[in-house]
Amino acid sequence: MDLAVSNRHVRLYPFGENNLSLLRFWYRKVSSYGYATGGRDPEDIILRQNLNGANYFASGIYTANGENCIGLISGEFKTLKDPVLWIRSFFIDKRWQRKRYGTYAFQLLVEHSCRHYHIKRVYVSVLAENKTGVAFWKSLGFNCVKKINNTKFINGHGIFILEKDAEK
Repeated sequence: MDLAVSNRHVRLYPFGENNLSLLRFWYRKVSSYGYATGGRDPEDIILRQNLNGANYFASGIYTANGENCIGLISGEFKTLKDPVLWIRSFFIDKRWQRKRYGTYAFQLLVEHSCRHYHIKRVYVSVLAENKTGVAFWKSLGFNCVKKINNTKFINGHGIFILEKDAEK
């Protein structure tokens, strides 16, 4: 699915194979972005988009008037009991962090998803060890609904499943 939407702060634009070198650069910076990538390979982001085109998206995050990609948001629309948005990967380039671009991108995505896909809730999984990520999502109104402890996950750490009512 091609997700292209903007507001006065940021724009989301489909992340394609032409962005693969940038994605590989971010993925090599494991200490900076390792938690946010969901442990996937860069090619997996593009491959998933090609295979699951109808429900899956991968969009670069850009400043509203900039041409440089400053981050990535990927996820999929699912129907559980109601339509939901599941965010799979989300990160902002280190040079652009703490400037509210992540918050703006998330808000834009949710507003668009409510309007066009009628989602009711948003889910994200976060490694329990990722204190910064957990704090970011909680600052956006997410609550932990489940903790999964399993040694199969990255470094054997648990994962929090966080949920937010999309209309709040």
